[in-house]
Amino acid sequence: MKKDIEKLKARTEARPQDPDAWIDLGLALIDQRDQEGGIKALKEAVRVSPDSHRAHINLGNALRRVKAWDSAEVAFKNAIQLKPDSAGAHHQYGQLLRLMGKNKEAVQEFKTYLSIRPDAADSDEVNGWIEKLTT
Repeated sequence: MKKDIEKLKARTEARPQDPDAWIDLGLALIDQRDQEGGIKALKEAVRVSPDSHRAHINLGNALRRVKAWDSAEVAFKNAIQLKPDSAGAHHQYGQLLRLMGKNKEAVQEFKTYLSIRPDAADSDEVNGWIEKLTT
C-alpha cells in the first residue's frame, strides 16, 4: 500500500490542480488510518476545485469520522448547494445531523434522500431512523 500512496502523491505533484488526484490520495490515506493526512489532501481538493461536489462530500465524511462535526456540516452543506439532487449528500448529512442530536434537521435530510431515491436499498432502514427520530 505504501507504493500506492507514493504513486498517488506523485500524481498530485504532476497534476496539482486535479481535484480527483487529491481526493484519491485523501481516501487512500484515510484507508491507511492517516486521518490527518487524508483530511489535508481532501481540503486541498476543495481548495483547487471549490465547485467539486465529490471533494466536499468526501471531506465531510472524513471530518465526520474524526468528530469535527461543525466543519463536516459546512462541507455537506457545500456539497448539497453544489448538487441539490445528490441523494448521497443528503443521506450523509442526515447521518451527521443525527450524531449531532439535530433530529428535526436529520429527519428532513433523510426525507429528502428518500424523495430523490425512493427505491433505495436502505429505504426501510432510513424510514426506521425517521420514525425513531420523530417519536
